[in-house]
Order: sequence, then C-alpha cells, then structure tokens
Amino acid sequence: MNRANNDFPELEPAPEYPQANPSTEIIGRENNVTSVPPTIPPLPVAPAPALPPVIPTQIQPPFAVDGTKPLARLLDQVTARTSPEPGSEVVTQLEVGTLVEARKLWKTNGGWVEIRIPGGLLGYMPASTRVNFITRAKLKAKEVAVVESPQAAARTVQQLTKGTQFWLIANTAADDPAWVGVRFDSGQTGYIPSDTKVTALPQLTFPVVAAAGHDILVGALWCGGGLVVTICTYNAVAQSGGTYLICWGPVLFGGIQLVRGLIRGAGAGQAPVYSRGNRG
Repeated sequence: MNRANNDFPELEPAPEYPQANPSTEIIGRENNVTSVPPTIPPLPVAPAPALPPVIPTQIQPPFAVDGTKPLARLLDQVTARTSPEPGSEVVTQLEVGTLVEARKLWKTNGGWVEIRIPGGLLGYMPASTRVNFITRAKLKAKEVAVVESPQAAARTVQQLTKGTQFWLIANTAADDPAWVGVRFDSGQTGYIPSDTKVTALPQLTFPVVAAAGHDILVGALWCGGGLVVTICTYNAVAQSGGTYLICWGPVLFGGIQLVRGLIRGAGAGQAPVYSRGNRG
C-alpha cells in the first residue's frame, strides 16, 4: 500500500560540524573544545663519525740485483740518505720489512751501509740498522714450477731447472706452510713447494770501504798533481821568461780531502759492526 509523502514527519537537518585540520587543531564533537597538539622539538641528529683517512698500501716496486751482494729485510724503520753523512739529503723513508741490497760498508761517521732500495735507487743507512739477511739457495731437484701465489691451482710463472739460484723469502703467518716464497735477481717473485730440494749457499758478503784511506789517497793525488803541473810549467819558462800555471784549485781541493781523510782516520776504529740480526 502506497502512502503519500505527507504521511511522514519532517526530519530535522543534521547539524553541521566544522572540518578539523589534523595538522593544526582537533575539535571535540561533543564538548566543542579546541586543543592544539604540543610542539615536539626535533631530536638532535648526531653528526656522522669521521672516517679514518685512507692510507694507501705501500707496494714495493721490484728492483734487479746482480746476485753477488746480500739481500736483507729491515727490522727497523730507517731514513735512506744520498751520502754517508747524518745531515745529507733524504732519499726516502724505509719501513720495517723493506727488502734492500747491502752493497758496501763505509767506516765513516759512525758507519754507513750503501744500499739499493725498491725502485733501484741507491742510498745510505746507518750501520747500526737491524736486518735479517735473506738466504740464497740453489735448486737441487731436477725441476720445479714457480707459481704466482701459494696455491696448487695458481698460474705458473716460471719453470726452474737444476742449479738455478734464487733467494728464499721467509713466509708470513698467513701463508700456507706447504709453500715458500722465492725471489730472483730480476726482481720477479713467486712460490715453490716447501718440500723442494734446495742447497743453501754461503752467506754473501759486501766490501768494507775505509773512507779515511780513500779520502787520503784522493787528496794526495789531487794535491800532488797540482804541485807537479805548477813546478813543471814554472821550470819551462824560468830561463826564457813567460807565463806558467799555478794550479791552486787542485792543490786546495786535494789538501781539503787529505785533511778530511786524516780526521776520519782518527775515529775509524770506533765504527760499529753492521748488525745482521737473524737470517730470514
């Protein structure tokens, strides 16, 4: 049964509520109370910790040797200089573990060793520097393969035959004890099995240079040569007249070298013995 529209009572319109902005205020629908959320201060942001500076790994460039002078590994940090003098120009700073070739021992200014350093440069270090001499060996086995890393699957870099000479480089704690490091006079390195039959060669030596005697000899030759030329040219013109040479430069230089040698010779006996440390 249909009813007319006027059969239903009129409905009151719904009250209008203001729209709340959640970002600014909250309006209570019942109590009509406006509340503002408290302001929360931002949390302090700690700055990111500074990363330590990246120190590049020092890679020692290979250098060739002739195999007649001993190789040594430094046990002390040392400054290599251009001459056997404490105040001479610095070549480079050598770190512990650096491999050097000991070439000559100079008994002057407390004792200095002439060395060849990575890169092939020559320098001098104090004779009191502690080192480990490297053992030189000769292959006793018929042949052996040298690999580039201490692993059986590593690439072969060289094939050695009986009688080949090389240097035995002591392994580090991280190396596999089944392998031993080797170095050749060319500077190339590699690994061979530790059970390879080799013969250790006698320890190589290097000449001792008495700098005092060298200076005395050089000074005497320059001074004497200058005097001989002066006397000869004077005698040639003494009768007839003319010009002669007075070689004061060589005489002066020779005299300085001569005196320098005599002074060095007075303290040469106090030069310390070159500290060899342990062989390795």
